Amino acid sequence: MGDKIFFGSKVSEIVTEKILEQLENGVVPWHKSWRVDSRPVNWETRRPYNGVNLLLLEPGEYLTFKQISKLGARLKKGAKGHIVVFWKVDTVKQETRDIPENEETVEVVEEEQQENTKTVYLLRYYYVFNVNDVEGLPARKKEKEEITPVPFDERVRRALKIVTDWNTICPIKHGNYEPCYSPANDTIYMPPFSSFKGNNRIEEYFSTVYHEIVHSTGHKTRLDRHRHSRFGDWHYAQEELVAEIGSAFLLSMYGLDMPETFKNNVAYINYWLEQLKKDKTMIVKAAGKAERAVEYILERVGEKQDKQQASA
Repeated sequence: MGDKIFFGSKVSEIVTEKILEQLENGVVPWHKSWRVDSRPVNWETRRPYNGVNLLLLEPGEYLTFKQISKLGARLKKGAKGHIVVFWKVDTVKQETRDIPENEETVEVVEEEQQENTKTVYLLRYYYVFNVNDVEGLPARKKEKEEITPVPFDERVRRALKIVTDWNTICPIKHGNYEPCYSPANDTIYMPPFSSFKGNNRIEEYFSTVYHEIVHSTGHKTRLDRHRHSRFGDWHYAQEELVAEIGSAFLLSMYGLDMPETFKNNVAYINYWLEQLKKDKTMIVKAAGKAERAVEYILERVGEKQDKQQASA
């Protein structure tokens, strides 16, 4: 058995089918908990899996078959492989439409046109295995770093810093408004905090304001992601998914992603089932854009993702 790598036009379809399966079981995969101390990581490199891989993997440590063999370990009988996605970005001349010769079967997920070139996003996937399904691994040279839990008040303070700092980049107005982001005047509108009720009103507030902050990263002066769209069309749906996933990523950083804040209702799940069935590339595109949006936000507010800050 080798380190299986698959190329071809079915990459996004396979990923989407796995997401659809979770939705059909009543699980919204972008509303999982990805606290820093429980994110899926590679056992050998300690690198966390990001983007759409957070929607595909449960918390834990993983290895490729090649890594397992190199470490002198072996898979347990009945071990199950888990798909992870790898992006490759190529820049080619505008008039060139061919994928590089040795990549002709890689799926082209998206293209961005520039003045004289185009950026081509290529997608492939491969399998990783949870270390619980591996035996004979060598002793780790350095034990996993202990992560000190951060009190709830401190997590809220750090989460609020994102909001207050982003307010200096894009105005956030609180008042008698429905939550929304207006690209026309580059302003976020939010209801007052007092309008959020219940035991989880703090988490609900941050879930809402982070959603709108992620939308605002798409402004033409930032990531230039917004396109002319109307309610219900493809661009609108993808941008909503970008904001949903981006908000969930930010909430998870601060351990504020309590299940009670998630919209796991039938109408919400059915809406995304319908959208993802119509476009089998939407989820991988949206997850990638959401990850770029979160990186952009953290860079602009000078936030560093402390390994301790998301621990409950």
